[in-house]
Amino acid sequence: MEKTRLRRDTERMKKRTNQTTSPVDVTQNLTYWILLLSNTLTRSAARDLSEVAEITVPEWRIISAVGSRGALSLNDLARAIAVDKAWVSRTVANLEKKGFIQRKPLLSDGRQFTLELTDSGRRLHLEISAWSLQRQERLKGAFSEQEYKQFKGFIERLQTVADTMLERPAKE
Repeated sequence: MEKTRLRRDTERMKKRTNQTTSPVDVTQNLTYWILLLSNTLTRSAARDLSEVAEITVPEWRIISAVGSRGALSLNDLARAIAVDKAWVSRTVANLEKKGFIQRKPLLSDGRQFTLELTDSGRRLHLEISAWSLQRQERLKGAFSEQEYKQFKGFIERLQTVADTMLERPAKE
């Protein structure tokens, strides 16, 4: 049913797109609003994190992912936080220098390794988790319980559409 609705919505969008001849103001696009919100939230998180723990938002994302999931390979970590493996590798190297993450070689293949939090990394994860939970509650406070469930559903629906947009060529 979801795929049928997506196909129908895509067809409707194609018809609308073919009829549009006026220039587009990207600041009126849904994607712009989402990006603006994401950037604003990231900037405020960066400011707060620097006061709480002197780490960056990307470092926190990695600490949180490894801390909540346990030992992860670099590839699994990149998939978990949906970012480029090279970016993850650079950020992990910084966290290793700070003593928050360590590489553990796999016994089955010494060239492969997993990433784990060190003792200080685990303490930091717990400390920042309290801050993160308060931040999430503040954001969720903008909605009633029902609105929050709806909003989450809308985000999931948009993610599904975005995933299908990745799967097919732009000119389709």
